[in-house]
Amino acid sequence: MGGRVRPGNYPLSPRSAILKNEGGTFTDITAAVCPDCMALGMVTTAIWTDFDKDGLIDLLVVGEWMPITFLKHTKSPLGESVFENVTTSYGFENSQGWWNSILPTSGPKGNPTYLLGNFGKNIRWKASEQSPVIMVAKDFDGNQSIDPVMFQYLGDGMYPVAGRDALVGQVPSWKNRFLKYAEFAQIKKEAFFTKSDLENSIELKVHNFSSSLLFKTENGFELKELPNETQISPVFGMAVSQGLRSQQMLTVGNFYGNETITGRYDTGKGEVLSLNHNDLSIGTIHNSGFNVDGEGRALASLTMGDGSQVYIVSQHQGAVKVFKEQLSKEEVELLVLEKDEFKVEYYQEGNLIRVEEFPYGQGYLSQSSRKIPISKRIEKVVISDFAGNKRTVLFERK
Repeated sequence: MGGRVRPGNYPLSPRSAILKNEGGTFTDITAAVCPDCMALGMVTTAIWTDFDKDGLIDLLVVGEWMPITFLKHTKSPLGESVFENVTTSYGFENSQGWWNSILPTSGPKGNPTYLLGNFGKNIRWKASEQSPVIMVAKDFDGNQSIDPVMFQYLGDGMYPVAGRDALVGQVPSWKNRFLKYAEFAQIKKEAFFTKSDLENSIELKVHNFSSSLLFKTENGFELKELPNETQISPVFGMAVSQGLRSQQMLTVGNFYGNETITGRYDTGKGEVLSLNHNDLSIGTIHNSGFNVDGEGRALASLTMGDGSQVYIVSQHQGAVKVFKEQLSKEEVELLVLEKDEFKVEYYQEGNLIRVEEFPYGQGYLSQSSRKIPISKRIEKVVISDFAGNKRTVLFERK
């Protein structure tokens, strides 16, 4: 259970938790199995997934001002489950972004691959590993609410994003510190705060605003930016075309809730991505018919009785949109997953050709169908549940 925000105390980390269902009663076991989860940050989404392919279900978490967080499932000497934060050992300690969503998809050789929705590059701020966007936060004026101050790199250093009037309105005592606008315009982050200001303050960073593809390699994981067409607006909802064309994914986004000086992020129309060996290409609205030009949020795919796919998109303060994928002429069989099953391995001519995961809550505030259309070319599938148990389904082929 991920904590999103503490009202009146942004950007302090809210409490997150792992709960155990004991006969219908939920018990908080966070301190025992994952102490790091108690203050992960402002979580936007998390999925249960076997990211290291060891047969144990791990936890992948993202959020606002958070790195891509890898929580590896291990066993204690007594055989009890414990989750270890291995983000740094994977080299992702500087992957902080304004992440919105995670979508698992199928990578080469069945390697774990994930689509990650971020705020995109067509925004007011720019960030990199060398020049991050920084936020310093504390109750600077002692009025029992947190005062966040954001800085960005401009030419020769880090300068405050907000203007003098906005900051003085937030902390009135700073009026005497910043008497002149011309002087305020020259103040860098290093000279902005006093020593006492920084006592017990917190500092958060963003190094990456790009929506990205996260994929496993022989040496760990790599992060690759999605094509520029997906960077023109924030990405929220995501869904994968199940079964027959599992390498095709859909995304929606946009965000209108900025202050007036920043303006709306409204250039996104929805995208259709095709994945081929960790390379992504973009379809066009003309070819796909997929067009969501409002504030797209949740995106779920449903499998109909004839095997066709229907995509349902919610929009903030807008109508729900429904798109039906054109039915393939190829005959299909429908496979329904049991409630604890989450991974499917597809075999054709005796070879493993694809691995897909179907965790609960993938994408952004969404749950897609767990009914999978199976191509007549598939000879068998091996299905795994969250406990590691497997079952095999064979298909008779002429």
